[in-house]
Amino acid sequence: MSRRRCFLHQATAVVLAVVMAGCRRGAEPTAGSSVAGPLVGAPVRVVVPTPLLAELVKRVGLGGVEIDVLVPAGESPAGLQRTGPVESRLVAAELVVVLGLGQEEVLAPSLVRAAEAGVVICEIGPVLPAAQLLEVPGEPGRIDPHVWLDPALWLLAIAPIEEALCRLRPEWAGEFRKQAHAGRFELDEMARVLRSRAQTMLPPDPKPVRSSRPGLRYLARAAGVELVLDPSAVGASTERPELAALALDLLQPSGTKVVANALEHDLGTVDGLRGYALDLMLEWQN
Repeated sequence: MSRRRCFLHQATAVVLAVVMAGCRRGAEPTAGSSVAGPLVGAPVRVVVPTPLLAELVKRVGLGGVEIDVLVPAGESPAGLQRTGPVESRLVAAELVVVLGLGQEEVLAPSLVRAAEAGVVICEIGPVLPAAQLLEVPGEPGRIDPHVWLDPALWLLAIAPIEEALCRLRPEWAGEFRKQAHAGRFELDEMARVLRSRAQTMLPPDPKPVRSSRPGLRYLARAAGVELVLDPSAVGASTERPELAALALDLLQPSGTKVVANALEHDLGTVDGLRGYALDLMLEWQN
């Protein structure tokens, strides 16, 4: 396990060993305590760095969560900064969900303070199988963070969020677990659709997709498409210009629509981003 991947655990092993228990099963709800239908009461206050994580939390929490996103849609996660107001938002939360994998290192001191204040910290990276994670080319030990492009891998990130929410609102556990199950089903179905679409659109003897984007390896793997990394492909005939320019690190404002292979995709959702990127990859075969 690399140093960058588990920065939260290195920052304070004692504090976060206790807090990360919030990402495992906590107090179990008593029989009949789950709420059927709309949740009544104060929602769980959740802070996430990016809309990518906000979408995942919303998939589980629905009306039972109030989500504060540090980096708005359309802005790069690279702009994430540790400031006084940001730390205040983290400390005021009940739950903070981070990707890990070296993506929020700048927030490490503030996350420690939030944990000390009793905030549950959920880090997604450690629950993902190490064997399925890809390193950044030329940087041994640094994990490529574009894990959400593989829906079969991303669905594993639901479990720690589910457990944390059930611990914080045991009376709503039944509803959270139902939504988590639905979310896993949807992502599993998305994995099937991506692979089916690739198989349908690829010619009998497909050419490897050449790309300068290492993060696309997760999507290519999910779809069963051969992808060859080629830094010289940028702007060349071997890579679609739209694919080279696609911002894999962020979602666009809700309702941002684009068309590829005659299909409309909403770049305001992770599913839409996956579908659009795959269609741009496959379009090059035709």
